[in-house]
Amino acid sequence: MEGQCSVTPGSPDKSTNPSVTTLKVHLPNGTFNVVKYGEAIDIKGIISTVTSRLATEPRLYQQCYGMRLHHTATGEMHWLHQDTTMAQVLERFEKIHPLNEWHFELRIRYLPLNLQQLYDRDKVTFYFYYDQVRNDYLSHEVGARIDQDTAVQLCCLEIRNYFKDMPQIALDKKSNLEYLEKEVGLHRFVPRPVLEGAKPKNLRKAIQAQFKRV
Repeated sequence: MEGQCSVTPGSPDKSTNPSVTTLKVHLPNGTFNVVKYGEAIDIKGIISTVTSRLATEPRLYQQCYGMRLHHTATGEMHWLHQDTTMAQVLERFEKIHPLNEWHFELRIRYLPLNLQQLYDRDKVTFYFYYDQVRNDYLSHEVGARIDQDTAVQLCCLEIRNYFKDMPQIALDKKSNLEYLEKEVGLHRFVPRPVLEGAKPKNLRKAIQAQFKRV
């Protein structure tokens, strides 16, 4: 994560030019937004368009957001300057890979000094960042470096967040654990390298034991 951001009363939302084409902007929770744009629009305008759809009220921490270009096949990534126009983006990056191979990802690039203030003043941005960290943890190489005990602790905390009213002994019941595995999926809570490296029976027992403590 680069830099820091400060609260702002709200960034002006630039109007898009008459529609020329559409752009799929990927969000950390696995969904995406489709934005109609003209080539003269800049990245800041696209960010403003997408963040305005996250909730009706303006984002107080609008300056924290950035747009990242990600080529999933190679892992190549580039942060896009907010003053860059889509025409400039196309001119530069279509020479490297076809546009449909690039993912435009809206992400939190800059963090405020105080995450508690972020939570208190702009919960939409806070939970956007939460989804981003969670997704990075489950999907990227960081998951391969974490030990099983820590992964189980984080798994149980996220299960508690996902099922807020679940009793602490709920996972002792075999049917509840099977529902969690088959209907929800442990991949939502445990990094794939940990899932692949652990014996299923031992992992289940560890989750059952740890869940009683959270």
